[in-house]
Amino acid sequence: MVRPEEQGCYKVIAGLPCYQYNIEIVKKFLSQLDIKNEFITFDIETTTIDEHTNFMYVWMVCVANKFTMYGRRWFEWKEFIELLGSVEVKIFVHNLSYEFQYIRSILDFTESDVFCMKSRKVLKAKYRSIEFRCSYYLSNMSLDTWGKKLQIQHLKKDGKDFDYTKIRYPDSLLDEKELEYAITDVVSQYECIEKTLEIDGYTLKDLPLTSTGFVRNDAKLKVKKKRGMLKKLFPTLKQLKLLRETFRGGDTHANRYYVGQVLDWVFSYDRKSSYPDNGVNDKFPMTPFVEEISTVYRLKELCKNSKICWMATVELANIRLKHSWWGFPYIPVSKSTELRHYINDNGRVLEAEHLVISITDVDWKILEEEYLFDLITVRQLYSSRYGALPKEVRDVFVDYFQRKTELDGIPEQKVYYDKAKSKLNSVYGMMVQNPLKEDVIYAGYEYVKLEPNLNEKMEAYYKSGIWPYQWGVWITAWSRFRLHEGLWLAGEYAVYCDTDSVKTLVELDFSEFNKTRMCESSKNGGKATSRGGKTHFLGVFEQEPTYEKFISWGAKKYAYEIGGELKITIAGVSKKEGAKELSRCGGIHALRPGFVFQLGGGSESTYNDVHMSNVNINGHDIEMTANIAITPSTYTMSITDEYRQLLEDVMNAKMYSFVVDNV
Repeated sequence: MVRPEEQGCYKVIAGLPCYQYNIEIVKKFLSQLDIKNEFITFDIETTTIDEHTNFMYVWMVCVANKFTMYGRRWFEWKEFIELLGSVEVKIFVHNLSYEFQYIRSILDFTESDVFCMKSRKVLKAKYRSIEFRCSYYLSNMSLDTWGKKLQIQHLKKDGKDFDYTKIRYPDSLLDEKELEYAITDVVSQYECIEKTLEIDGYTLKDLPLTSTGFVRNDAKLKVKKKRGMLKKLFPTLKQLKLLRETFRGGDTHANRYYVGQVLDWVFSYDRKSSYPDNGVNDKFPMTPFVEEISTVYRLKELCKNSKICWMATVELANIRLKHSWWGFPYIPVSKSTELRHYINDNGRVLEAEHLVISITDVDWKILEEEYLFDLITVRQLYSSRYGALPKEVRDVFVDYFQRKTELDGIPEQKVYYDKAKSKLNSVYGMMVQNPLKEDVIYAGYEYVKLEPNLNEKMEAYYKSGIWPYQWGVWITAWSRFRLHEGLWLAGEYAVYCDTDSVKTLVELDFSEFNKTRMCESSKNGGKATSRGGKTHFLGVFEQEPTYEKFISWGAKKYAYEIGGELKITIAGVSKKEGAKELSRCGGIHALRPGFVFQLGGGSESTYNDVHMSNVNINGHDIEMTANIAITPSTYTMSITDEYRQLLEDVMNAKMYSFVVDNV
């Protein structure tokens, strides 16, 4: 056992000397290090008594990958921080937002010290000359996943053998396994950052704050000579507001005619690198937007010209589907305003008396294919000329795609394969970062949302923005269009879709679709050859393994059996634990509204914003800080009453149709 009172005890854990906190040992090591050119990793382990009571029982640091140290009390940690003196040093914390909730009770942070992504989401925080940085934002992965992808030496310990429910106090004995579990976290984190610096060619001084930052830097370098031309395409404030209204992400929906049914033999098709394909092969607004006369006649004129793209706010009356059997209505309730007397299909408009929506010409193509309406009024209309993205921009996508493909299947290159894949997926995220995003500041123990100063936001956008925001808007629009092309091919047999995936009851022939995408990709560089000699193309639909059984209860709520194994995708439920639990309770047929995931439901976080105090809990002296109590949670499968009624109406209509057909 390792007793808290055994100051300075020495062990070797994860290959490094490990000490319990001792001021003299810290002074000794710091005197031997050029700490300003090194970094530190920091983590804590906590105990939750109930939703109102949580506290730290051990803290750990890895210093310059030379030694590790742990302590049991906050006053020790603060003393360690003060010993770092006035030298500039970076301390990385994996999920700084969590640890910040505690250390804000220990250290005094001002508004200018803390940079928040949003409320309670802290990217970095400054204390004197020390900068705390979040390595989760740097990697966009859990520490376990990050370590495995980078193939570091000391991976985070598997938590299966670690009892998180055990109550541990700062004066509790820690056995060697518990201590090793804690220490390995900071060693693993250190090795991940060290490996990231190595393979990406960065130093501590120029290391990006976020995973998107790597791509941003690559993109800036690529388009450096095009900077002047691109700036001319940046939208005005009025145009940017309309673009924000127009922007939508991926399209995810379940066909109401199949919801709640266990289906046999469902075919699944995924579109390869959907967003990169759109960026490389589709057309985009390539001239500054021009305000048009807001009339239906002018809109129809623009629609006739394939070289013109447009965005508009339109008012529609008496909207309904062209075919009552169509299962994937396109108009989202959330993007519609002035919506009156409508039928809601789990977030999509089946029919409505009236609505207003902002769209692109690409959205209009889908609307015209799927809906009828009696009246259209154009409230505002802007046009631009279509063109391919500059080669320098397309090359950002192409380079990552080719690198990823060429490295696929080479074990010794897996680190670089994963890095290229991650960067490829991050390009789109950089394109759609909202220039008008509201700021959140940390103000005296509170997080305060500020109404954005739009003029200041636009000035910053014009100064540091890389690409015109509209390109991100059109990328997702084209992605939805390609997805709906797949859905139209499946027709009434399509059962579910998700951004780049179509699931259907019949096998589909994508040969014509794929022929076009392959031709475009060949022409624009969107193809690459893997180690085995296979040529891969951006944007083609590829068949995935067939599901033996499938059931869905709406977007991101489905389960399936493949190879005899049950799997689930339910937002808020652990894929692994949830599937095990569902299997034990009747399998796929048990997935019904009211089913409660007891173990797969994850956890619930309660923020306790208390000030520092010394308390006694069950005979143990505790330095109580602001904290986050994480308690087990359940997840109950549910659907809204409105959706339930729609599904009942669909079922009744089916039964009526069956009776009529058999009279």
